Amino acid sequence: MKKLVVLVMSLALVCSLAACSGSSAETTTTAAPETTTEAETTTEAESEDLVYTYSEERGDFTIEWEITLYSDGAFKLMETNGLSGETNIHSGNEWTDNGDGTFTTGAWLEEAEGMSEFFEFDGTATWTDNGDGTVTPVEPEKSDDGSVQPGKYVYEEDHGDFKVVYTVTLLGDGTFKLQEEHGLSGEISEYTGNEWTDNGDGTFETGEWNEDGDKAQFMASNGTATWKVTGDGTCEAVESEGSGDSSSDTAVNPGKYTYTDGDLTVDVMFMGDGTYKMDITQGGTTTTITGDNYGVNGEGQVYCTPCNEEGVTLPDFFNSEGISFWTVNDDGTCEPIIKD
Repeated sequence: MKKLVVLVMSLALVCSLAACSGSSAETTTTAAPETTTEAETTTEAESEDLVYTYSEERGDFTIEWEITLYSDGAFKLMETNGLSGETNIHSGNEWTDNGDGTFTTGAWLEEAEGMSEFFEFDGTATWTDNGDGTVTPVEPEKSDDGSVQPGKYVYEEDHGDFKVVYTVTLLGDGTFKLQEEHGLSGEISEYTGNEWTDNGDGTFETGEWNEDGDKAQFMASNGTATWKVTGDGTCEAVESEGSGDSSSDTAVNPGKYTYTDGDLTVDVMFMGDGTYKMDITQGGTTTTITGDNYGVNGEGQVYCTPCNEEGVTLPDFFNSEGISFWTVNDDGTCEPIIKD
């Protein structure tokens, strides 16, 4: 009987479970939202450097120029000399598109010397774009109002059989440089000054030198000189009051001066460094002597200190100490002065 009761209860439990399992569980699936990120693409046109060339004809050789204009506004000029093969680089911080088919390269960062004529004193130049990768320089306008522009001016002082060449460089900041090249001795001297002045009449004045040195007769004792512009890049010295002061111990131009008396010829060569040399020719024989110093005494006479050579027979116009005195003429001649 107990077994029967247990069996009935088990059947009732099974039926109850079957009824519960009839409900189906609902499953909800939520799709993750799709996120789309669009990549932004920025296209920036890159500026390219521009390169131009120019061939400058110099007669029997050519100077090749390569002009590079950088996108940051700077520039570079590469100059190759077809005669020497030398290449020089010039650079600057700014170039300008003029909007009319030309562009201008500005001042050089390097010292601007020995430039072609189409450059300004500081290296500035304007170029015409030919449209095929080549350019042609634009010649700068020359002033005709009597004003003097910064730049380089050359004066050749003629001393007969040689020249002294003066190169005067007027800088844009008002200072100047003066180079003196002696054609006889080959010596090159360089001087500088803090001020030059445009006189407004085609002449300019270079002021006092910063360095010591021998002064030419057309210069004042402190180196001041007046120059007249005579052409494109040339000038000549202007004699002014106070120049060639005979009281100065160096008031004789270095150069060669000749004295002739019968079969005696004496070539006296005053060097730019204050020394001298004499070629004494008599009877077909030439004797050369040298000395450490020459100068001008209070009487305006040029004196030569005793020579360095020993045992040399000297003409009778040398005194007992071996010193000679001379009158120097502008035509390249000279005459000895006999003194006891």
